[in-house]
Amino acid sequence: MAVCSFDVSITESPVVQKCPSNKRRTIQLGDYGTTVTWTEPTSTARLLHKSHSPEAYFSVGKTVVSYVYFNMSTLAVANCSFDVTISTEDTKPPIIFQCPSDIERIATSHTAGTMIVTWTEPTATDYSNYTYTQSHIPGSSFPISVTRVNYAFTDGSVNNNRAACDFTIIIEPANTSSVEITRCPKDITEIVELGTVNKAVTWIEPDTYDPHGGVTLVCNPIIQARHSKLANIQ
Repeated sequence: MAVCSFDVSITESPVVQKCPSNKRRTIQLGDYGTTVTWTEPTSTARLLHKSHSPEAYFSVGKTVVSYVYFNMSTLAVANCSFDVTISTEDTKPPIIFQCPSDIERIATSHTAGTMIVTWTEPTATDYSNYTYTQSHIPGSSFPISVTRVNYAFTDGSVNNNRAACDFTIIIEPANTSSVEITRCPKDITEIVELGTVNKAVTWIEPDTYDPHGGVTLVCNPIIQARHSKLANIQ
């Protein structure tokens, strides 16, 4: 007689609940990574190992996050794993340097209604490189008016991020008008006693007007004396 026997054991694997789904994050081109968080899974078994914790830092690329659970009584193992993928994208516009301030000029009588203006052109930098357009170039002629000058910088990313530099050219007409003077005092005659060395004299100063401003009033008195009737005013 021969006998063959063997045991059949039925063990239940640990149950893992709420295993996270794959995570994707997009960061600015040029950055190296970012932190990612999630709600950790749970299980009726003991946590034997986990590769990462929530709020961990992940570099650009794909990383597998894994949890391993172990049932001591049944020696059964359960796993939970998901991917964390960090990709880059250019989301920032070009950075502009040395955008000119507004430029003001006064035309001269020789400019015939226009004036040539020059400036140092702005530059930019961007992770995706860039192209630019401009409304005017240095050395252009500008009319007597206010003209807006624009530089538009666009990077080479899929987002076509854009930055602008704007300034104005202000050309004012030449000052060909004469200065207006009002209330100019009349001649002043003062009689003093013989032997008087000097005498204070006062008057109301004249008013001036110039539509372009910049008038400076200078007083240059001319003193006259008559030999026998007026003493010198010093």
